[in-house]
Amino acid sequence: MNKKKRNVIDKAHELFIEKGYHATSIQDILNHSGISKGSFYNYFISKGELFKAVYNLILDNMKMERDKLLIGEDITDKDIFIEQVHFMIEHNRKNKLNQLIEDVLVSNEPELIKFIKQGRYLYLKWIYGRFLNIFPNNQAKYMVDCAVLYLGMMEHILNTSNV
Repeated sequence: MNKKKRNVIDKAHELFIEKGYHATSIQDILNHSGISKGSFYNYFISKGELFKAVYNLILDNMKMERDKLLIGEDITDKDIFIEQVHFMIEHNRKNKLNQLIEDVLVSNEPELIKFIKQGRYLYLKWIYGRFLNIFPNNQAKYMVDCAVLYLGMMEHILNTSNV
């Protein structure tokens, strides 16, 4: 990725955190990143595509740091899983990811909503995989249900704590 495109992503991320997805206009992004409208559209076909780039960058950074916590550790260690989850919660809070996701989910942009749902599915899949690592094999048939319940409870707790 070239420096100018990365700069636009970083500046849009700052604006999305400060103002929210809907309240941030393309003109705001142009002003904040110092590029022309033509350059913007060379990099992204829409603000939605830029949001996807911001979201993917946040997630890629989070996954890399989260997975580093496992290096040299026992994959079955529940404490490492707790550390990973704690890291992800703090990372998401710092990047206001849950607020950005909620902002997008109330939009009328089906492609972005589908994109967010795919991201949530991947998170559920990661939790399921970690549960398979942590819990005994004879409980594997329950792990999908456990992962769904866990994710639902965590989202409810986090949403309640934000209120």
